[in-house]
Amino acid sequence: MLSRLSNVARMGAKATAKPMRPLTVHLKQQFLCTSTRLQEEEKWTAGQRDWAGLNEAYEDAVVVQEEPSLLQTYKDMAGDAAATILPVGLVYVLFGKEIIVLNEEMANGFLTIPVLYFLYLTAGPPMLAAYDAYKADFLSKLEQEKTNKIAEINSSKEYFQEMDDYYSVAPDINSARKANNEMSLEASHRLNLKEVETEVAKRLDYQIELQKLHVKIEHEHIAKWVENAVVSSITPKQEEDALLKCIADINQLVLAKQA
Repeated sequence: MLSRLSNVARMGAKATAKPMRPLTVHLKQQFLCTSTRLQEEEKWTAGQRDWAGLNEAYEDAVVVQEEPSLLQTYKDMAGDAAATILPVGLVYVLFGKEIIVLNEEMANGFLTIPVLYFLYLTAGPPMLAAYDAYKADFLSKLEQEKTNKIAEINSSKEYFQEMDDYYSVAPDINSARKANNEMSLEASHRLNLKEVETEVAKRLDYQIELQKLHVKIEHEHIAKWVENAVVSSITPKQEEDALLKCIADINQLVLAKQA
């Protein structure tokens, strides 16, 4: 169909070149796209075939690289019965060359094997049961310790949460404590000042009273000294005259009062 369209395009191009030019260009572009797509599909198919061939070659190489086991190699070299003859011949060589000597110690060794097996059969299950019980007890103790530790950690967590709440208000509490301390210090300072004032007043009062006592003693001493001096200076005549003068004054006062 493309060849027919190309022929029609050529004939139309010869007849009327200008009107048929867009159709020719469009057909040419479509043909180029189709051919390019076919080439890409062929390349993709060839690449897939090459990749499949590489995978098969790799698998064959891996299969080839697998080495047979040592026993199979020995069988291939010595035959299928070699695997059975080898241990028999080895035992014969060990005993024939006296590498292993059959004596009382060897017999005791062979007899020890069934004894050990019997002990394993008889004492093994109780020991395993005891071990299982010990393990269960030990695991239960560990589980209990784990539970206790978890409970302790949870309690510690609650305590630390409470401490966080406390620390959140710690500045206010510290300021209140500081204010209380300052108030108590101020009160104690005022009490100390009051005590000092009281003690100083007591001492001053004591000094004043002491001075008053000294003055009183001095006055009494002076008065007594003056009195003694005056009394000692009065003569009996002066005393009699003074007494008569006093009696006369008293009589005058009585008369004045009667009148």
